Amino acid sequence: MKITVIRTHILEAALSQPLASSRGWYDMRTAMLVEIETDQGASAGRMLRPGADDRRPARCQ
Repeated sequence: MKITVIRTHILEAALSQPLASSRGWYDMRTAMLVEIETDQGASAGRMLRPGADDRRPARCQ
């Protein structure tokens, strides 16, 4: 099995109210979706979120 396609999608959504955290104030949420396809037709995706635990990215179906 070989990877044939890698696509990235940047997701953004404005917050209705600013959000405060120890890192500062935010008025937008962002994430990046990485989509991978193989020569056998299999595909998978992962969503990466800034500030999230990078060792356990969210799984996308």
